[in-house]
Amino acid sequence: MKKFSFQVLGLIILIFGGTYLTFNAKYLTPLAGVFKQPATVQQNASDKTDKLAIIGVDGVTKAQLTIEIADTKEVRSKGLGYRESLATDSGMLFIHDNSQKYTYWMKGMEFAIDIMWIKGDTIMDIIPNVPPPIVGQTEDTLERYSSTVDVDTVLETNAGFVAEKNIEKGDKIKIENAN
Repeated sequence: MKKFSFQVLGLIILIFGGTYLTFNAKYLTPLAGVFKQPATVQQNASDKTDKLAIIGVDGVTKAQLTIEIADTKEVRSKGLGYRESLATDSGMLFIHDNSQKYTYWMKGMEFAIDIMWIKGDTIMDIIPNVPPPIVGQTEDTLERYSSTVDVDTVLETNAGFVAEKNIEKGDKIKIENAN
């Protein structure tokens, strides 16, 4: 009888403990980075891809990219997070409904990026070499990155892309539909 009582007590503790953790997600947050999403999900945040050219003020094309389009709240929210890398000469273009000073963070990022802030077709601001979060860093301590002027589009590429291609404020972008 004593053994049965301990088994029932253990089961009750297990049920209440599991229920408590389920409804108090802050205790599970440190575990979130432990589990990786499947590679097919990681690599395809957006099904929309296009070609993008960056053109200098002299009219010469500086770079061409394959870009994923992030034009919904869900895709913009995830962005490039939870991926191990980004292919060379590729990026993600975040298209917003309004022009304003948007703020981005590196939640779920595993590699450094360059951020280009764009209004219309003009690069207005650049933040190069934005590092991924430190392992174990909490969301409330993640650095936030904002444009200095109102923008309606943001382009993220691998870190070093801006320097390698000599991308500057005032350069233009041109999007060509790929699919």
